[in-house]
Parts: sequence; structure tokens; C-alpha cells
Amino acid sequence: METERIPSLLKLPSTDGFSSLMRVTKQMETMTSLIVSLLGEVTQVKSAFGDLLHDFKKFRQHAENQTSEIKAQLKLVKEEVQDFSTVQVDMLKHLAQVSEKVVADQKVSLAAIGSVQTTLQDTERKLKTELQSGVRVVPDQFCAWESKLEDGWKLVTEGVKSSILKNEAVMESIQQSVTTSVVPSASSVAQVLEAVESKMKSYAEVTRKVTRDTQTSILQDREKELMARDLRAKNLRIVGMTESEGENVQEVVVALLRDTLQLDALRVDHAIRVGKGDRGPRPILIRFATVDARNNALSHRSKLRGKSLWLDPDLTPLQVENQKKEIQKVKEASSASLIAYMRD
Repeated sequence: METERIPSLLKLPSTDGFSSLMRVTKQMETMTSLIVSLLGEVTQVKSAFGDLLHDFKKFRQHAENQTSEIKAQLKLVKEEVQDFSTVQVDMLKHLAQVSEKVVADQKVSLAAIGSVQTTLQDTERKLKTELQSGVRVVPDQFCAWESKLEDGWKLVTEGVKSSILKNEAVMESIQQSVTTSVVPSASSVAQVLEAVESKMKSYAEVTRKVTRDTQTSILQDREKELMARDLRAKNLRIVGMTESEGENVQEVVVALLRDTLQLDALRVDHAIRVGKGDRGPRPILIRFATVDARNNALSHRSKLRGKSLWLDPDLTPLQVENQKKEIQKVKEASSASLIAYMRD
């Protein structure tokens, strides 16, 4: 019985079972590819999130800087308001002093009135005493004296009234000046603060726009510079090579590499003369097939020492400018008896 069961165990699975197994395998492969794709997308999302986080940190730093500037401006405005308040206090003190002076003048005027009144009363008593003592006074003359006394009293009274009216006018003018200068000043301060706040908002918006434009411009310039360097990565320049009419520039370059630099295997894609050549032979621009070939040729330029030839990298204008600055620094260091090294 056992021997009969063994062949049944060794039987291959049926066609349906094999097809099911293949379908499951394909589904597993599909799921695996989906998982790999999802992992790639997760990596991209993670990278994008990192960039977003970096940009957010930069924006937060910029916002903090703007906030600090606005706080500084508001501090200046508060100081100006305090100075203005000090001016108002000084003005009020001055007005108080003027008021005290006016009151003192009024007291002096009242004292003068009292003195005149006392004098008139004394005169009147003297006249009555003289009349009672038997001094004969012509009635008309007495009437004239009485009229003069009344006129004098009227003049004094009118003078005092005029002085009082003048003092009242001065006080009224002072009150009006206080009303027209101090009260509107408070509203003008509020208007100034509103204007400053509006200008600060406008300044912040302009600053943000300028910052964005500047960052965009810097990134664009950096991308252009990197592209220019990448395009020149396979290039070299030969300076000082004699120029002849009808020459084959590429053959001249190949001969120089072979005979002088002893480099046979370097492949040159093209070689042309560039520039105007007003001050001598035009430089030759060489483009090698690979960056390694270009670097290999550049590493052998020491063999041109003693000749009127120079083999230099094909630099961008920015690299040329930086190189000039480095050379200037080396010259200044040399003139100061210092040791200096140029960066690569």
C-alpha cells in the first residue's frame, strides 16, 4: 500500500494550479514594482520636504530680520513722540508763566486803581475841610475842580478797564493757541504713526519682493555659471602659437600634443582660432573628447616651460575675474614680504 502512494506524491501539479502559481508570481512582481515605485516617490517627497523646510527656515530668518527692523523703526517713532510730548510740556509751562505774569499785571493795575482812589478821597476830604474852615471858594471854580476830578476818575477807570480787556484778550489768545496747537498735535501724532505704519508695511513688502528677486537672480546666475563651466570642462586654450595663412588648426594642435607634450592617444574633437589677434597670434581653443583627456594634456603643460607658448584652462568671465583678484592679492602679499599661495 505504501509503495502505491509514493508515485501519487511525486506527481506534478495540475495545469490549473501552475497557472494560479504564475498569476500569484506576476501579482507579487507587480506589487514589488509598485512598492519600489512608492519608495522612490517617498524619497522624492522626503527630499522636497527637506527643501521646503530649508526654504521655511530662510523665510523665518528673513521675517525675524524684518521684525527687528520694524521694532527699531517703532522705537524711533516712540522717541519722536516722547520728544514731542516734552515740547508740549515746555509749552504748557511757558503758558503758565505767561498766565502768572498776566495775573501779576492785573494785581499791579488794581493796586494802582486803589492808590488813585485813595488820592481822590484824600483830595475830597481836604476840599471839604477847607470849605468848613471858612475858605471861600467861588462856586464856579469849585464846580470846575469837581469836573476835573470826575474827568480824572473817568480816565483812570477807562485805563483800568482797557488794561483788563487787554489782559482778557491775551488770555483768550493763549487759550486759543493751546486749543489750536496742542489738541490737533495729538491727532497729528496719530496720523504720523499711521503713516509710519503704512510706510513700514510698504517697506516690508518691497523688501520681500527685492529679496525674492535677488535670490532668483542669484540662483539664475549660479545656474548659468555652472552650465558655462560644464560646457568648458573639456576645453583648453593655447596662447602664443604662431598663426599662418591657410593653416589646419586641428593638425597644428595634434602635432603640438604629439611632438612637444608627447601625447599621442588624446582625441581632439575640434580646434579653432578665437579672438581678433590685434596684439599677436590669436589663441587656439581646443575641445577634447573627454574631460580626462583635457586634464591629461593640462598636466603636461610644464613641458612648454621656456617656450613662448601657454596652455591654459578655458575659464568663464567670472573665473577670470576671480583669478585676477587672486593674482592681485599675491602681488600685494609679495610687496609686503609675505608668503602667499594662489588657490586652484
